[in-house]
Amino acid sequence: MGAFKLSEYWTRPAAQVAVLEGVGFFPIVAEASGAVPVGGLKVLADGVAAQSAAQDLLVSIIPGGLGARSGEFNKIYLDAFTEIVLRGRPIERVLAEQGALLEALFRETGAPVPVPDVYLP
Repeated sequence: MGAFKLSEYWTRPAAQVAVLEGVGFFPIVAEASGAVPVGGLKVLADGVAAQSAAQDLLVSIIPGGLGARSGEFNKIYLDAFTEIVLRGRPIERVLAEQGALLEALFRETGAPVPVPDVYLP
């Protein structure tokens, strides 16, 4: 019962706006989605809105279950970005290299691979 009450409270528009203003976590309820402050959060909110409305939007889920090795997941993504965008290496080659590291990380930790990126048998 307590969890239900807490969930109900945090999904109230006023609570969602308070969370947005306090920590920058964007509202999940439509009634609070228009309450966007000025400054950096406004710029970020506009970017999030444009991204979520894009015709070629790809949904990605942050993986869980990596435990103490979650930093390796972040490093793989940063390394892929660095190699492709900053160093101009061939996309296919970098993705193959970094993908192998990502696959090994999930296999070794037994963490579930986020949908739709399920590629392990």
